[in-house]
Amino acid sequence: MAYANLEEVLKYFKGTFSTDYKRFEDEEFLLLDDEDFKMYIEMVLMRTYPQYTAEKMPKSIMYEVLLLARIDLLRKLAVSTAPFYDISASDAGSISISQRFEHYNKLAEQAQSEYENYIKNKDLIGGNSNSGGTDANGNLAETGGTLTTLDVTISNRYMTKYNSLVSVPPRLLLSLDSTSHNSAFISWNTYRFNPMDFRCYRVYLMKKVDGEKLIETYTDTETQFVRTINDKAKLVIEIGDKMNKDCALRGLSAGEYKCAVEVVTRSGRYGSDEIEFTISDTPSTEVNVGDLP
Repeated sequence: MAYANLEEVLKYFKGTFSTDYKRFEDEEFLLLDDEDFKMYIEMVLMRTYPQYTAEKMPKSIMYEVLLLARIDLLRKLAVSTAPFYDISASDAGSISISQRFEHYNKLAEQAQSEYENYIKNKDLIGGNSNSGGTDANGNLAETGGTLTTLDVTISNRYMTKYNSLVSVPPRLLLSLDSTSHNSAFISWNTYRFNPMDFRCYRVYLMKKVDGEKLIETYTDTETQFVRTINDKAKLVIEIGDKMNKDCALRGLSAGEYKCAVEVVTRSGRYGSDEIEFTISDTPSTEVNVGDLP
């Protein structure tokens, strides 16, 4: 497998911004050094190919990784609060400060579209790039367009049986933020999954029953992952926005509850966590504040 050295990776990454270099002559971009560019690449690798580093990246995934790093950096530039200098564009004169977010966000959307088209059009095992498959040890399939083993996961072939068995499952950590006499407020964070693989979050609720879990998971004798939902549980809501990581559960009567949230990926993997909480029939203290000075 051919690897790109860090100097080559950084040169290529910075080169993706220099088609019209004057577009990026604001202070926030010019202050970036090689360590900053490397950081964006490392962040992408940690969530997509954690077995590799910027110092040792297969050439076969370089295009994909740098596209994602470019998107991250453009989003950062879009919301930057650094001192602004007009951005010159060869076909648009100068771009005013009021257009800064729109300008960078549009470039990020173009890069996102390019990435999605790349993923969509890859051949079964990655086509020319061969970035679509990994073996059981997490290594990329060899380049050359030839599948040499059946022991692979295909990142853009979701819901295959092999993917559901061996791909890395996501993790979710659920927290109870607060409760009132008829409400509970929850939030969660997700780890170890590719946001591009996101399908939805699901929030479940049930009255607490001692000794019973809301979501039960296990592996059967054929190494088939099995997940069961308690028949006393109710699916409260399914959330399709991966950035929405909190929920207010209202209209609850007094009692003890179990709540679970799971993240579902398009690869057919699940990650979940559950908590217990109690709703008291004692009403919250309420006070009319009135006008403040």
